[in-house]
Amino acid sequence: MENMPDIYDMFPIYGEDDLFKDVNRHILPEDSMLEGIPGDYIMRTRYFSVGASAISVIRQVLQAQDRHISDVKRVLDYACGFGRVHRWLRVAFPRAVVRGVDADAPSVAGAKQLGFDAETLDLALNDDLGKFDLIWIGSLFTHLSYEESARTLKFLRRQLSPSGALIITTHGTDVVERINAGAPYGLETDGLKSLFETFKRTGWGYADYPDHDGYGISLSSPDVTMKLLSDCDMIPFFFRAKGWDKHQDVYACTPLD
Repeated sequence: MENMPDIYDMFPIYGEDDLFKDVNRHILPEDSMLEGIPGDYIMRTRYFSVGASAISVIRQVLQAQDRHISDVKRVLDYACGFGRVHRWLRVAFPRAVVRGVDADAPSVAGAKQLGFDAETLDLALNDDLGKFDLIWIGSLFTHLSYEESARTLKFLRRQLSPSGALIITTHGTDVVERINAGAPYGLETDGLKSLFETFKRTGWGYADYPDHDGYGISLSSPDVTMKLLSDCDMIPFFFRAKGWDKHQDVYACTPLD
């Protein structure tokens, strides 16, 4: 296993040090979450810190449900990418089936190269993935419109076991403040204007990335997100502002009977 330098201590591991010893530390150079700098230890250590934060918040969600790690038999990492969180899930849930899906074929190929159970997702959302006790969706709804988020949630609700937990992350107040401070989040001036206009008007702002139809950046208020979950036959039971990596808001819900 690759040794990490002292610079690793620059980023928190959220109390998951024991798990980290067994986490796959190989990051493929084409992994977009590395921002194209595979030799930069600051980016590498933050990459692992983000995954550790996901496990930390998952523990909080299970505790809110009065469930334990051992109660989870099947885990779905939806929009798994190259496995930034997936590698942690495999270690955190050693006795569970941990499956990943993503619409991006190169990401799935990379995840498979690392030995992860991953499959390419059909964006028509017609395929039944099976029932899962835990579904993690990190930083997907941060890129979707309200309508596409609703379509995706209705699909995921059908993949959730009756007592299962679905966890999503969104861009909330913290990201609003970051954009106001000058962070463009990949948008140009017109896109930022549209994002804020729809956010102020509806509570869910969205704008496409330049030259990317249907995929961009969203902002969402807690009230509107809670209503969206309820409208998709979910019961929200957990919320943490900036709960993931001190950046994105975290929601958890269970299916309505």
